[in-house]
Amino acid sequence: MKLNYLLIFLLLSLFYLISPFFATIFSSLLLTYITLPLFKRIDKVINHKRISALITTFLSIISFSLIYYSFFKLIQFIISRLNLFFLNINFSSFIPLNGAFILNPITYPQSIFLNPSKQLLETVLMIFLIFYFLYESQTFFESLNKKIRKQEIKKLLKFKENFDSILKSIFLKYFTKAIFLGLIIYISLSFLNIPYSFEVSVFGAISSIVPLFNVGILILLVSIYYLIMGNKLIFFVLLIESLFFTLMHYNFNIIFKIRREINPLIFVSGAIVGVFSLGVFGFIAGPVLAGALQAFYETISEQ
Repeated sequence: MKLNYLLIFLLLSLFYLISPFFATIFSSLLLTYITLPLFKRIDKVINHKRISALITTFLSIISFSLIYYSFFKLIQFIISRLNLFFLNINFSSFIPLNGAFILNPITYPQSIFLNPSKQLLETVLMIFLIFYFLYESQTFFESLNKKIRKQEIKKLLKFKENFDSILKSIFLKYFTKAIFLGLIIYISLSFLNIPYSFEVSVFGAISSIVPLFNVGILILLVSIYYLIMGNKLIFFVLLIESLFFTLMHYNFNIIFKIRREINPLIFVSGAIVGVFSLGVFGFIAGPVLAGALQAFYETISEQ
């Protein structure tokens, strides 16, 4: 019994020590999980685990940095330029508005910005963790297969299947769709020389993340405005575009073969809780964690 109390104490102490780097550790685990199939393919061609892990780590860090930086600047633009839609709410508690980019903003981003050595340490730690997780992944799964019973392995495989499907819906149906629709809106409105095309495209991209919202409605409202203004050409073009967005909205799962998706309420709850607990990074990490909980619940319920 004393040993159990000692183990609990050590686990709590460990959690306290790593809590400032939770976003870094979680993002490393998430990137490792996503890039593990790529690592296996590269290793199958090169047949050198260390080099394959280095290549995959480099690609994952570059991709993560580009995507996260773009997302960071997008949120910053919304806060600084489109904040009138949000009644001038002060968002500075979880994102700095001075233009500084930080890789893993957590609860107190200002303290991270004031401590660049911690930012460098987080980046180095992320690179090391991704490389280590990839390099030791095969050994980890082999030892796991030896220690866990066959019945438990079936449950883990079922959980992985459910979580992969939910993860696909999170990144494809919400984030990838938002980027894709935002680009189409910006290109089409810019081609028609419509004012504030970038602002409308950003608003459309963000609103497409909102579950059950049809971006076609936004474009339809813009087309009606130009109909009232007497510009029938722009009205018809935007009307056709709104029909395209409506078809995409109702047939997205069929087109991209999404069989299982995250519950909309769970997605919104995860995004909100993630933002206020982990900063901007939590907008992605929150739904992923919520999706993992949904996959776990579905796996247990199916047994």
